[in-house]
Amino acid sequence: MMKLSDGYSKEIEIPIKYSNYPEGMVLVNKPISSLKVQVESQGFQMMTIALRNNKQVRIDLSNIELHRTRYKRWVASIPSHLFANEISLQLGVDPIGSKVSPDSIYFVFDSLITKTLPVVIKSKLSFVEGNTLWGDLLVEPKTVEVSGPALKLNSTKFIVADSLILEQIGEDFSKKLKLLKPGDLVSMNPTNVTVSAKVTKFSEFTSEAPLHVQTNIPDLKIKLFPPKVKITYSIPIPEYDNISDSSFIVSVNIDSLDVLKGSFLIPKIIRKPDVVRSAYIDVDRVEFIIIKK
Repeated sequence: MMKLSDGYSKEIEIPIKYSNYPEGMVLVNKPISSLKVQVESQGFQMMTIALRNNKQVRIDLSNIELHRTRYKRWVASIPSHLFANEISLQLGVDPIGSKVSPDSIYFVFDSLITKTLPVVIKSKLSFVEGNTLWGDLLVEPKTVEVSGPALKLNSTKFIVADSLILEQIGEDFSKKLKLLKPGDLVSMNPTNVTVSAKVTKFSEFTSEAPLHVQTNIPDLKIKLFPPKVKITYSIPIPEYDNISDSSFIVSVNIDSLDVLKGSFLIPKIIRKPDVVRSAYIDVDRVEFIIIKK
């Protein structure tokens, strides 16, 4: 008891936690997580401090004075000794004095903003032979609400989900994917999306399309042989009724008189429906005669 009544001096380390950030701000750096204080007191007081040494002390930042930087962030540097009384009160001990280290705590804040961003799906799909997607991948929801530091989110244009990798697909599917945060200080709502799609059979069909002439040569008139070509294409079977001969445009291109020195022209498909998986023409060259040059 006599020993405990003596005076002592000891440096102790106190864990700290920051609370009440300035409104509309997010802390983007990692300030120190503990303070070392030099305590001079009686042994009884030292025992009390030792028993509470693991108690986390909260430091209120609601009234912190911020300064704008040229990088459009906000900074503050606070002398550590200003927290001495607050630490003493929270530990329930007599004032610990002003010997606190490190001597300052440095804070970096950014404006907290919220924006709505589209979701991007990266997929790698393979199908059972004779099957294909019918329509596009459906993402629900298509957009997410994202909150975080302005400097980060102002340069973020979309949110990426986990890759969708499926093999040997033979039926409709629906998968839940996790969204990938663009930064540790970013929060999202929701954090997952559902990706679904319809799967159908596809088959080959044929159409007949007239040949067109594309040219920049004035008054040029030519006749093509054959005047029409057959197109073989593959599409999802349910889309067949939406395809007609006029869905395709096939043309030959004559961009100079030198092209006409040859004995044939090359036909190419210049327009086809988006649902067409592949298409090819039954001839790779056509003959012609010049009617007017």
